[in-house]
Amino acid sequence: MVSDIHESSERLIGIVNDFLDVSRLEQGRVVLQLEKVQLATLIEKVVYEMGPLLKQKGLYLRMEEGLHELGSLPEVLVDQNRLKQIIFNLLGECLKVY
Repeated sequence: MVSDIHESSERLIGIVNDFLDVSRLEQGRVVLQLEKVQLATLIEKVVYEMGPLLKQKGLYLRMEEGLHELGSLPEVLVDQNRLKQIIFNLLGECLKVY
């Protein structure tokens, strides 16, 4: 439970930083922090972190077996935090329907 709270607080800090990034975007001063990432692992983290929100809505999210085939892909060079935020936003928009 403590690690879940810690991860949630890190995500909230990330959201605050996202608001600050809007200002940087407007000023043309965005700096990407590129790192190698496995897509399947990143998606699994996002699904896990969304667990409490899904539970609150009485929903669950199941990862299809085909998604694990992404693990066989080479690592991609991305800004991990920005990609996680994109996936959070996509899933969040899906949840608005419920």
